[in-house]
Amino acid sequence: MAKGFSDFLAGLFSPVLKAAGKFYLKSVMQTIQDHNTLEVYTNTLKSINSSFSLLDEVAKKSKTKVDDDLIEAVLEAVRESANEDNIAL
Repeated sequence: MAKGFSDFLAGLFSPVLKAAGKFYLKSVMQTIQDHNTLEVYTNTLKSINSSFSLLDEVAKKSKTKVDDDLIEAVLEAVRESANEDNIAL
């Protein structure tokens, strides 16, 4: 019963945590861009996208949704930042 309840709570709060995490990550991406060269910013986005894309494949095979949502939030934040700045990943 405890596992079912924890899954319920995770499902309930997951969209909120994902949105908050994505918002925070986009602000981190902006800080990286503001304090570095375009090359450093571009390489950072590409590296995070590559790493988290691999993690995404593994996480989707797990039986939990929370890790899927967190990884998805990171990927969305990186991809949206790259898109906004016309950076090809």
